[in-house]
Amino acid sequence: RHEESMKRHAESMKRHEELSSILDNVNEELVKDGFMKKNAEKIDFKIDNTGLYIDGKKQSQEVYSKYGSLMKNKDEKPINYTYKKDGANVQVMVKD
Repeated sequence: RHEESMKRHAESMKRHEELSSILDNVNEELVKDGFMKKNAEKIDFKIDNTGLYIDGKKQSQEVYSKYGSLMKNKDEKPINYTYKKDGANVQVMVKD
């Protein structure tokens, strides 16, 4: 029973590391493309199957395609990601 628990924990940690790497890459691209400032106090970013939204504004299909290609797990399935920050309040939702 302990071995099963340890195996599940290891799988969970691996998944977390994979997602963290993807999200770090996306955040770097958002800064590089000028959609957000590094260490910004206020951020509102959402990507799902309906589009890419930054500060509540739907972005172009071209921008959505770029970030959609970055937001895939190791099985090439899309990852839905919402990141909202307002000062010290941070909300992160990830669904893959």
